[in-house]
Amino acid sequence: MLNNISTYLQTQESELCKLKDTLIELETTLISERDNAREVARNQRQKLVRERAELGSYVSAITNQALDITTGICNISGKQIPKADKIYVMQRCGAPVCPEVAEANTLSCPIHPSEGIQKVHAVYSRECGLYNGNDPKKLIDTNCGEYSSA
Repeated sequence: MLNNISTYLQTQESELCKLKDTLIELETTLISERDNAREVARNQRQKLVRERAELGSYVSAITNQALDITTGICNISGKQIPKADKIYVMQRCGAPVCPEVAEANTLSCPIHPSEGIQKVHAVYSRECGLYNGNDPKKLIDTNCGEYSSA
């Protein structure tokens, strides 16, 4: 009977050792998977940081550019627009026009006919020429200037 108990205990001890080895293996696998997941997350985070910095530099390069609105070619007459205190642009499409053409006050732009008849807008500053992202048809923030009546 003692022999049977001894054999039984040895069998149980052997099973416990196998279970212990299995648990150690599982723990090692889980630790390895956790470390791999951390590495993947770290790499993704670094990639996102790099992409964000790159996109930020693109946005910065675009938004920090001064808009030269002091001279150009009239979209209607084709004449060189003289440097002046203000220039004139079409209200919706933003096309530049010379002072002589601006006297008409409302025009249809030959380059952007889909915009229909537009008022002419006097632009006084570089900030006035910034794109209005809320309305893609409204290229000019008309709050800083006035419509031409000259």
